Formats: sequence, structure tokens, C-alpha cells
Amino acid sequence: MHSSHLLNFISIADYFGTFVFAISGAIAARNRSFDIFGVVVVATLTSLGGGTIRDMLLGLGPAIWIKQPGYLIIVLSAVTFAALLTKLYSEKIHTSMIYLDAFGLSIFTLIGAQIAMTAPGTTLPIIVIMSVITGVAGGVLRDIICNEIPLIFRQEIYASASAFGALLYYILFKAQTTTLICFTVPILATLTLRILSFQKKWSLPVLGTINLPKYK
Repeated sequence: MHSSHLLNFISIADYFGTFVFAISGAIAARNRSFDIFGVVVVATLTSLGGGTIRDMLLGLGPAIWIKQPGYLIIVLSAVTFAALLTKLYSEKIHTSMIYLDAFGLSIFTLIGAQIAMTAPGTTLPIIVIMSVITGVAGGVLRDIICNEIPLIFRQEIYASASAFGALLYYILFKAQTTTLICFTVPILATLTLRILSFQKKWSLPVLGTINLPKYK
């Protein structure tokens, strides 16, 4: 795949990830009986919140949805779609949304790493943190507003999958691998880790379950 075609794919995937995250936010708000304004707000925060926080922390100026209002159209389209989807909601749709959410996470992780690496003075820890913020902060805002414990604070492997993908991107970029490898490997790694953790019920240990050595 030519690098320009790959960049086009990433852009399209970014729009799709925005659409999917907005749907998850709209459904969460709808399940809490929010009015239409509340649904739109939660959908917007879920899909665009992570990138906005990242850009603010990195001092990159106006968020991308301010410079490209098309993102807001995507959010409104997702809210409309979610309104239709809730009438057909089933366990299969719920499972499908988890897989689509994993895809959005992997794309947002890569984009977060790319943008963080272009900012002046960023180090590896900052790049990883910015990638994770891009991928999961919107979901945290969604869960807080909907009075849920944020997913990243539960046992599920979610933020750690994002961090792993960001680390892979950094290593491959510094190793000067081809654009195809540099982009696809982190995306597939993040996506695979998140999906496998869901299917296999993998989770991080809870602090209270770790057997720490006893000191007399």
C-alpha cells in the first residue's frame, strides 16, 4: 500500500472511530434517559474529548473539530444512527459495538502517538500518555457523566492496550521501518490485545488480590 493511500485510510478510519465512539456515548446517555441535548453532549465528549484534551495539554491550538467542523456533523449523524439503533438493540449489537470500539481505540492510539511525536520536546512517556488520553479520555468523560465507574479503572485491559500500541509505534518509528509497518503493526496489536482480552476475559489484577510479602 502506497504511503499516501495509507494516510487516506488513517483519515477515513479516524472519521469512523469518531462515529463509533459517538454512538457509544449516545447509547450510554440514552440508557440514562438523558434528553436529546444531553445525548448530543455525551456523544461529542466521548468521540472528541480525548483529542481535545491532548491538544490542550500539548499546546497545539484549537482542537481539530474547531478547525474541521465536519467532525461535528459526524457526531450528529452518529446520534441519529444511535436513535435508530436503540430500537433494534440486542446482545449481538452490543458485542459488535465492543469490536468497533476496539477498532476506534486502536486508530485513536496511533493518531495520538503521531500528533504527540510532532509536538516539540515530547519524550516517550509523554507520547504514550498522550496516546492513551486520545484513546480513552472520551470514554472516561462519558462514564463520569453517566455515573459509571470509568472502564479504564476497572479490571479490563483497555488503557494498557492503548499504551502498548503507542509504545510499538514509537519503537517502529525510531527504527525507521516502512510507513506500512509503522502504522499497521501498532493498530493490529492494540486491536488484537483489546479483542482477545474481551473474548478471553483477561484482566489486570486488583490490588486487594495481590499477595504482598508480609513483614514482621
